[in-house]
Amino acid sequence: MIGPSLYRPLPARGIPLFPEKEKAAARPAAASLTEQPYRSTAVKKVLLIEDDEDDQLFFREAIEELHIQIKLSTAANGMEAISNLTRSAQLPDLIIMDINMPCMNGMDCLKTLKANARFQSVPVVIFTTSQNPADKQKALAFGAAHFCIKPPGFALLKKHIAGILDLFT
Repeated sequence: MIGPSLYRPLPARGIPLFPEKEKAAARPAAASLTEQPYRSTAVKKVLLIEDDEDDQLFFREAIEELHIQIKLSTAANGMEAISNLTRSAQLPDLIIMDINMPCMNGMDCLKTLKANARFQSVPVVIFTTSQNPADKQKALAFGAAHFCIKPPGFALLKKHIAGILDLFT
């Protein structure tokens, strides 16, 4: 499922979750993130680390509906992600990761990634149902670029994904 019914965006390190508010003057007044295709023409590589197959599917559908040029790969847990990244010649431009996963959770995966010089430059966005402020503090301390609570509903999910990709790719 797509997270709890209570929703509160928690921007990290002063980075706005929805940059369109700050860029409103630069965009046409009637435009919205869901009405425009993603502005970059370069295909970016994004790794989604998420154990919930429904969330993976919703993420893919949101990218398709937003007409975002992304090469999306997935891993079901931190251990699988690190194994795949270690063997890969190319790193993703962005990693989006859940916290609560089997085998290796998101916090342990984040610590492992940021401890390895090869992966340190790849921004990691935590995208989770956890509303625990301690999880946010830990994630940012471990090197996450942003912490975002999964929203309820597909429309908000699309807006969150567009905002995250706009900030980090």
